[in-house]
Amino acid sequence: MVRNSVNKVYRCIRSSFIDQGFNHPFILIEEITHELLKIEKDSYERIIRMMSHEVNNSVGAIGSTLNVVADIFKQDGSNKWEYVLPAIEASFDRCGHLASFISNLAQVIRIPEPTFSLISLNEQARSVYSLTSIECRQRNIELSLSLTDNDQYIHVDGIQFEQVLVNIIKNAYEAIGENGRIKISTHHSPLSIIIEDNGPRISEEAKQKLFTPFFTTKSSGQGIGLMFVREVLTNHRCRFSLSTEEGYTRFKIFFPTADGIYS
Repeated sequence: MVRNSVNKVYRCIRSSFIDQGFNHPFILIEEITHELLKIEKDSYERIIRMMSHEVNNSVGAIGSTLNVVADIFKQDGSNKWEYVLPAIEASFDRCGHLASFISNLAQVIRIPEPTFSLISLNEQARSVYSLTSIECRQRNIELSLSLTDNDQYIHVDGIQFEQVLVNIIKNAYEAIGENGRIKISTHHSPLSIIIEDNGPRISEEAKQKLFTPFFTTKSSGQGIGLMFVREVLTNHRCRFSLSTEEGYTRFKIFFPTADGIYS
């Protein structure tokens, strides 16, 4: 099994046949990306549905009980429960965070089919630049924009695709932390958009697992962002890659033309 940098998976088999008494070896290379992604998606969808059902039922009941207990303590009028109330409030907040975590997981399997329309690639880049520039400025990260002179229109779901780009840039500035550079560039030939940063490089081990469900290199990460990115880009029939080249980590997205061909 071989996985390359553009998220394609191949099965390689070495075999041989006998012809006129001579052994003829050959290597069969078969792409199985689609089959594996379907099996993978079916698996994590079942897990997420089960988790959502169990956790939401428990969290709802626990949250209601904590509210009742907190109200009883507050109405008591004495100060003997003061030390307990902060713990109850923290537990209630924790229930909310857990419900939010499960909700974020569930959103990955509820991504609707894209509603395609023609959108300017440069305008999409400008919009994402505006959305993320404040956060970058607060981190002292230089966010720059380089647009192709020959603007092109891409056939995408504008809302979904904008969220994809925001997630990619968010990953970039979180990886950098502070004091770095992020560049958004659009290209005419091939028709593509590239987001690059000078943050930590991606290790070879991580590269093989980048788009695996729930895999993350962040200590507090959930491994959901790249799942969403992969699902949306796959639904858009875009080719994409994430790798470190020449000291920069680059996320490249290539768009098919109207006839399905990549320029």
